[in-house]
Amino acid sequence: MDTATELTKFKKWMNAIDKEVGDLAGVSIHDLPDIPFRYAFLDGLSPVETIDYYADELGIQELI
Repeated sequence: MDTATELTKFKKWMNAIDKEVGDLAGVSIHDLPDIPFRYAFLDGLSPVETIDYYADELGIQELI
């Protein structure tokens, strides 16, 4: 897969995470602690799986 395609997929994946976190917590992922989302993407986790995995670090565990 070429780099441009991979970057486009990653951006769409990140947008899905941002939307889900916004729906759950009313904030953007950019308002929360830094998380190594790229690793979750490369490991094949879905946006929802990623949020579940990092919920404690994001401070949204009680919302899930």
